[in-house]
Amino acid sequence: MTSSRQKEGAPAAAEETIPGVTPSETQEYRRAQGQYSSGQYDASLRVLAALEKRSPRSVLLPQILNLRGLDYLAGKKPLQGTYWFKKALESGSSQPSFRPSVLYNLAASQVESGQLEEARLSLSEIQPDLLERDTQIKYHSLRARLFIKRELPYEAARENLALSRLIDPAQLSGSARAPLEKQLDESLKKISEADTLDKLYREFEDAPLVDLVLFRLGTRELQMGRPAAGEARLRELIRRFPETTHYADANELLKTFEMGAVVDAKAIGVLLPMNGKFAKYGAQSLQAIELAFKIFNAEEPDNQLSLVIEDAGEDGDSAVRGLNNLYFKHHVIAVIGPLMSKGIDQVTNRAQELRLPMVTLAQQIGIKNDYSFPAGLTPQLQAREIARHAIEKMKLKNFAIVHPRDRFGEQYSQAFWDAIESLGGQITGIESYTPGETDFRQVVDRLSGTYYSEARKREVDALTEDREKQKIRKKTRKTEKFFILPPIVDYEAVFIADEPKIVGQIIPTFAYRDVDKIKFLGTATWNSPELIVRADGKAEGAVFVDAFFSASANPEVKRFVEKYKATFAQEPGAIEALAYDAARILEQIISDKGASSREEVRVKLSGVYRFPGVTGRITYADGLLARTLAVLSIKNNQIVEVIASGQ
Repeated sequence: MTSSRQKEGAPAAAEETIPGVTPSETQEYRRAQGQYSSGQYDASLRVLAALEKRSPRSVLLPQILNLRGLDYLAGKKPLQGTYWFKKALESGSSQPSFRPSVLYNLAASQVESGQLEEARLSLSEIQPDLLERDTQIKYHSLRARLFIKRELPYEAARENLALSRLIDPAQLSGSARAPLEKQLDESLKKISEADTLDKLYREFEDAPLVDLVLFRLGTRELQMGRPAAGEARLRELIRRFPETTHYADANELLKTFEMGAVVDAKAIGVLLPMNGKFAKYGAQSLQAIELAFKIFNAEEPDNQLSLVIEDAGEDGDSAVRGLNNLYFKHHVIAVIGPLMSKGIDQVTNRAQELRLPMVTLAQQIGIKNDYSFPAGLTPQLQAREIARHAIEKMKLKNFAIVHPRDRFGEQYSQAFWDAIESLGGQITGIESYTPGETDFRQVVDRLSGTYYSEARKREVDALTEDREKQKIRKKTRKTEKFFILPPIVDYEAVFIADEPKIVGQIIPTFAYRDVDKIKFLGTATWNSPELIVRADGKAEGAVFVDAFFSASANPEVKRFVEKYKATFAQEPGAIEALAYDAARILEQIISDKGASSREEVRVKLSGVYRFPGVTGRITYADGLLARTLAVLSIKNNQIVEVIASGQ
């Protein structure tokens, strides 16, 4: 959730005197509002809890409950926010705008927590025609987000086009247009039928963003092998919308399909960072690709294939330029790469436009389409595999999540949550922290029920009574148990989505806060001796996954490691292993199976099933070249293999 969305449902500042509300109540409520507005959500919650306790029948109670919900929603705890918004609705209010506002907040919280059907029902109670224009825009925007999450791209696109009609045309120019266009484009790219796009175009022909619909319609027609129809749509775009931001793209697409007939069936493109700060990883990947194509083995038959290498650079624009060169200058039949996630949406979308099969190595999958085959170690793959092992092999049921408040942490935590629920497990708690944080005591305390002491008043009172009975006045190591609430541990394992440096600080904090007998679960980043050193023995028994373990007992892995070391005098890692498998799949499709056109390569890539890779058995499913990962653990301060990849 972005900061702008966090404040969408913020209550009015209550400047006027409200009958029945004391000055002290108004002052405390304004104080909580100020803390909410400045991002001090925990502080705001404490003030509101105290205010509600002192004045449980206050006229301000509905606003207090609503603000508590907003604190939780903005603090990325939408499930708790849902609870307080419902209480606010139950409390009632005489303000005519209050109920629609809280319903909107409730729906936003339900969307963020994945309660999509509940969010739909909440929004259905709002009459958009009775809302002010700015609120109508927010309403349509939230409905669009809901439809995107429900994988209903046509409905999401309709909402975005509807809200564009409500915005002043002067505000839809330049940079102000970009976020709206991005959200609309996210939906349009997922609409596979040209007829559906045509229906949208005809219904919203007068909408400010309809030029994007026409551009995607022309693109889709070309991708479906209907060049005449696609060309007509793109020429209509150029004629009708000469100011469109897609003018140059449309012209380039027309040129692309005029030149796209030439294909060198023996040329495979390699799109990797060959210069700059990521060149090291590009060189590692290239060595593995060359090994897979048997370039260094004179004893094996010559497959007559050639590798054409282009520098992917460090951003999406550079990667697209490299891809264009591979297509237009070298006429390659397929591409391996890119390796880095930055700009992956741009380059995968371009591969679809060119109808050029591309096996990507990045952690992010980019824009899902028929011509992109993600073969990297994605967050979804890692989360699914560690969740499956935890539930099926470790027999765990209840889990907690700890993650940084950044894209990395949020993506991994959401993927793990989804995987656990799909396998019948339960997430009982989730806590986040600011990237760069070094003190994790409050994170553990919040997760284990010792932070919000007001919620455990009886236990606090009992501790006070025990101290008085035993005449304990000072907190010492011996008397500490009479001052501190015991943790409530309703989880068996904690999934921590971060790097070894931080994980090595978080894991010992659990023991320090008396939370023991739990398992720790992680991602491929944990596969590092640094975790063992930083956790100072507390990571013993931690379990995580990775695509590759060089000391594996898997025969495929052993042969690869020996061949790689003999060729390059160094040991391969996960980057090399992933690139090697991607290259071997393509080499076999083109050399052994005789694919001689881009369409044949695409079809055969879509049919990959249990390919025996060094990163596991690889199968194309749900738009990914997925595999069963290696499960690793820390035993006696050593990283060991629990289950070999592919087993």
